[in-house]
This record gives sequence, C-alpha cells and structure tokens, in this order.
Amino acid sequence: MKNSSAWLLTRENGILVLLGTLFGMAMVDRQAIIFLGPFIVPDLHLSNSQFGILASGLAICWAISALTIGAWSDKLGTRKPFLIASAVLFSLLSAMSGLATGFLLMLVIRCLTGASQGFFLPVAVSVLGPASSPTRRGLNTGLLQNFFSSVLCGFAPIVLVLLADKWSWRWALILTAVPTLVLLPLLALFIRDPASAPKSPRMQAGINIVGDHHTLWSIIFIRNIMLCMLISCMMVGWLMLFTSFSPLFLVKFRGISPQVMAGLMGVLGFSGAVTGFLASGVSDRIGRKSVLVGACCIALLCPLAILYYKGPIVGLGALMFVGFAGTGAMPLFMAVIPGEAVPSRLAATAMGLVICVGEIAGGFISPMVGGWLADHFDLRAPIYLSATMATLAVILSCFVRESHKRDRARST
Repeated sequence: MKNSSAWLLTRENGILVLLGTLFGMAMVDRQAIIFLGPFIVPDLHLSNSQFGILASGLAICWAISALTIGAWSDKLGTRKPFLIASAVLFSLLSAMSGLATGFLLMLVIRCLTGASQGFFLPVAVSVLGPASSPTRRGLNTGLLQNFFSSVLCGFAPIVLVLLADKWSWRWALILTAVPTLVLLPLLALFIRDPASAPKSPRMQAGINIVGDHHTLWSIIFIRNIMLCMLISCMMVGWLMLFTSFSPLFLVKFRGISPQVMAGLMGVLGFSGAVTGFLASGVSDRIGRKSVLVGACCIALLCPLAILYYKGPIVGLGALMFVGFAGTGAMPLFMAVIPGEAVPSRLAATAMGLVICVGEIAGGFISPMVGGWLADHFDLRAPIYLSATMATLAVILSCFVRESHKRDRARST
C-alpha cells in the first residue's frame, strides 16, 4: 500500500509538471508578440490599433475554442488526443507567426493560435483532477494554471528580446515552438485518459441536478456555473484593465519613471508565481467559497494602491505584490468550482463555458471600455473600473455554494 501511494504521488506530480509546463508555454506563445511588439510594429508597419486587434483576435478565438472544443472532448469522452493536437498546433502556429509578412496574415495566424490554445486548459484540468489526490485538487489546479505560466512568462520577455536583438523577432517566435515540441513525446507516453465516471442524475449532496440527457443550457443554469461565469467576467476584467492601463497610469498620471514602473510590473509576475496557487491550495483545507471571497477582496488592493497610496515606492510594490495574490481566485472560479459542479464527463464543457464568457466580456470588451473611458475622462477611469469589477466579484462570490466535499460534509 505504501509503495502504491508513493507511485500515485509520483505520477500525480509528473502529470502536474508536464501539463503545467505545456500550459505555461501556451501562455508564453500567447504573449510573445506583446513582448516583441517594439520589434514587430515597425517591421510590419503596424498601427497601434492593428497591434491591439492582434491580441483581441487571439482572445476571441481562445474563448470560443475553450467552450466548443472542450465540449467536444466531453462528448467523445477522451482527453489525450485533444491535448496532443493543441500542443502540436499552437507550437507550430506560434512559429508560423515569425513568417508573417503583413497585418492580415499575422491576424489569421494569431486567431488560429488562439483557437488551438483555448481548449488546452479545460481539457488539461479534466485530466489532472481525477489524477489528483482529493486533498490536492485545488492546489494542483492552482499550480497548473498560475505557477508554471507565471514563472515561464517571467523569463520569456528577457529570452525573447535577447533572441530578437541577436537574430530577429522572427527567429524569436520560431524558436518558441521548440520547448513544446520537445515535450510532446512525454505527453504522448505519460498521459492517459481518465476512467469514465459513473453516470448519475444527481450531483453530490444535492447541490445540482443534471440529467444524463444534458444540454449546454442545463449546465449554464446550474447555480455555481452561472455565478462562476459572472465572476469570470468581473475578475478577468479586473486583471486585464489593471495590467493594461496601470503602466500608462503610473508613468503619465503618477509621474513615475518608466524604469521604476517596469520594476513594479515585474513585482506582479513574481507575485503570480509565488502566491497565485496558494488560494486554491488553502481551499482544499477550508473550502472553496471563503477562499474565493477572500481572494477577490485582496484583488482590490492593486487598483486602490496605485490610486491612493502616496508613500515610498517600496511600499507601493509591497501592496501590489499582496494585491496580485488575488489572481489565486482564477483557478477556483475557472476550474475547481465548475469542475465540482458537474459530473467529470462534463468538466471540460463547464470550465470552457466559464473561460469563454470571461475571455469575451473581461478579456475583450472591458479593455475597450477602459480605453474609451480613459479617452473621455482620464487614466484614472479604467483603474476605477478595475476596482469596481473586483468589488462586484466579491459580492457575487458570497452567493456561491460550497462545493468542496469535506467542507460541505462538515456544514451538514
């Protein structure tokens, strides 16, 4: 029994590291053209609007892919082929971005890249969940979604810019395919499709009811799924508004030098790597709802700090570090809680739905609204909107029903 437990833990950690690294590479590929923007924009003669459209197009395709292909994976009852297809496609398409000769071709490639990446996370979590020990499901999901991507995206700008300086931005993008392609044999050999869960018309503890003949609408109207969709809109909006407009706000409105601003933004990446998975790990012990509410409250610190804190820069950096720990809410409302609200055979659909709605409303629409507000008022407006969205997320989180088995059993 002891040897069996050790084997399970080793395999669990292996799956976590492999899937986490691959998802981290997907995030690096997604942000690569942002990091390389100073090289790409003049070379392809892009306007600022065109450069923004490249990111928006990828986000929309990511959102649609997360829902539709995630649901397709559920319908077929298989995960591994989808993970392999995603990794192959997004690595090759990211490399093809380095071959683009103009805006339209780059837009088509980036949209296809988003479509190939969007379904990786819900399908990966659907594999990791059954492979995780019950006391580590939340922690593992947080590590998969936050830790690896934060670490890799922290190093990516340095490496990509060095490659672009030495050779060109084209070679920098082409070489992003290498790590993923190297890991593909491990993905093919190591990952197994989880066993099908027994079908049951009733969910755990009577929280939700989903019949065997389910539809997308039957999933949408599950209380926790609907709330997670709304929270996703708010928290993704909080994140996108804050990270998009805080550099401009700090430099142009607060008068902070670009070098100091870069250091402050670097603090966010470090915070995401160190604290981004802690919330989901703590939720394994004390329950999902209380941690979700707390993480959304902490997220308020980021916009409020840059708006109102007037003390030393070190203090501002510390507040931003703590506030960005609010990203720990992301794995909870995007993966853990939706995954616990439906049978495992519907997990990718539920997660894809939450990701899709959040990406469209929070990732695509809210930055455009924030930009409009900044143009018509000033740069404080999108930061206030970021704080407002985090506040609404706190309120919505209070209505989530506890979904963690141990915590729910204790309350009954």
